[in-house]
Amino acid sequence: MDLIMTSKGNDPFTVMTENEYNILSFPGVQIKDGKFITKDDWKHQALKSYKRLHEIKNIWGSFTSDQKVKESHYFYDCVFRCRRSSNSKTEWINTELIDSDGKIRGYTADHPFSARIVIRIIMSDWPSFMGDLDEYATVIDFITQTIGVTPKENQDVKVITDNNGEIKIKELTKDKYSGFTFRNKNTNEVKHGLPFEIPEWFEQGEIKRLFTSDELRLKELNKMKCPQLREEANILGISIKKEVNGKNKTKKELIDEIINHNDQAST
Repeated sequence: MDLIMTSKGNDPFTVMTENEYNILSFPGVQIKDGKFITKDDWKHQALKSYKRLHEIKNIWGSFTSDQKVKESHYFYDCVFRCRRSSNSKTEWINTELIDSDGKIRGYTADHPFSARIVIRIIMSDWPSFMGDLDEYATVIDFITQTIGVTPKENQDVKVITDNNGEIKIKELTKDKYSGFTFRNKNTNEVKHGLPFEIPEWFEQGEIKRLFTSDELRLKELNKMKCPQLREEANILGISIKKEVNGKNKTKKELIDEIINHNDQAST
């Protein structure tokens, strides 16, 4: 086993195995006294996540929903807590949070590129940058950028999980932020909509995960109580009574008939 000797604190030296040293290593990362420099932590975390994604590449499809969620949390912890993922590193602020005198009110550092979507796009599409660690690190650095929004706005753009560990979204990221105006707190530059260019691999992955109009309609109907569904059926001219015994139709029966009616009306 190869050993590497480095100094550490007041100790004259510390002995590391080659593997232990490599855990700290990444192209461009500075290591001093046996420790990597804090400002380069995102590179170290990029290396960790890159290795892990390659380890699970061929078994991702066999994971349960819970396992996919746990891997997504690991991915988030690796890269989305680093460097730009903080209030202090957030440059673009919603102009509604900036007073006339230029003072910025409290904001949340929001990740427009959701970690949960990013890992699922990577695992399903395996973009070309997954073949090059340096390119992957550049991508990670870019997508960890944040924007300053209110806590409520941060919640309003959350994604939706299904029962299979996948993600569904109601609208694309570029559309979610289209009504926002941001100002760069360092340069005072103003941009309408998301102030970052959206990578093609990310947007294409989002498009695959968009709810269809029928899926959105079904979600809306499932939230309704039976009286609301009966009212909806009446508006569409659908009988709320069963033909056989005259009893009220069940919630599922009403939803199925409303969906079928909408499908027929659209053809």
